Amino acid sequence: MSGESRKFRFRAVSYVLYQKVLEVTTLFKNRKINIETAAIQEAELALTLFNNQRALSAEDKAIRLISIGSCVLLMDPGSPESIYYNRVKGFGSGDLDKLEQILEIYRAEGITPCFDLTPGAGHAEAAETLAAQGFYCADQLVFMAAGDKTELNLPEDVEIRPVTMENVMEFLALVVRSTGNDPGTEVLERKAAYFVRPEFRNYIAYLGGHAAGMGSLFMTGTAGYLANDYTFPDYRQRGIQSALLHRRITEAADLGLTALYTDVEFGTPSHDNMQRAKFRTVYMNGFWVKA
Repeated sequence: MSGESRKFRFRAVSYVLYQKVLEVTTLFKNRKINIETAAIQEAELALTLFNNQRALSAEDKAIRLISIGSCVLLMDPGSPESIYYNRVKGFGSGDLDKLEQILEIYRAEGITPCFDLTPGAGHAEAAETLAAQGFYCADQLVFMAAGDKTELNLPEDVEIRPVTMENVMEFLALVVRSTGNDPGTEVLERKAAYFVRPEFRNYIAYLGGHAAGMGSLFMTGTAGYLANDYTFPDYRQRGIQSALLHRRITEAADLGLTALYTDVEFGTPSHDNMQRAKFRTVYMNGFWVKA
């Protein structure tokens, strides 16, 4: 594919993703939830759609969005086991009578969905109804927003380099190393351009000349989302993530972003790092899956 053709294709993909997000934005805003919670959900949805496009898999993924009541159904028949790409967002007390309809939509594709429940929107009633159907809360994430700017204690010997077309294959090799999943050179080369898109900035941290960690900054509108934080085991507890956080927070401010979000597992080193960087908790969700 020529450079111009590739650029056109990516612009088209960006427009399609943008339109999908616009279609469900009103649903989030109309639900009885905190405005900031709705903003985080919109940003996280945009990130999910983008992640689906840039996934390092042999076959291109094609996530679908379906609106039912106040729910947004994410569905990827190509990844039937993925609870990330097969989620129901927004399920609450006003949608209890639609549960069987929702389950049937997924059932027709051989998928059992995950229900991504957030506080408000009749959370207790929704949880009780799902439990009666054999679902249980298998995991939770803490969704956070940047607060007051803070000065992190940064190690002087950590170097942060942005990912460009010159070093993107090195970066993807590090991704493969961190996950243990190697899709092959053809897939990596085909997907490489996604990792240097203007709205998806990636960074590599080096210590002593060796790659020590990675992190990304995804942007949608005037909001940013920090994701994909990873430090290789030999370099943990040496300030790698603090350096990566500082770089991304600084760039987000320089780019004029008005909000910066992230999600972490409660009580993990990532959670501690975000709190030290003055990120505050906005809400915790629950991932409900079938037993």
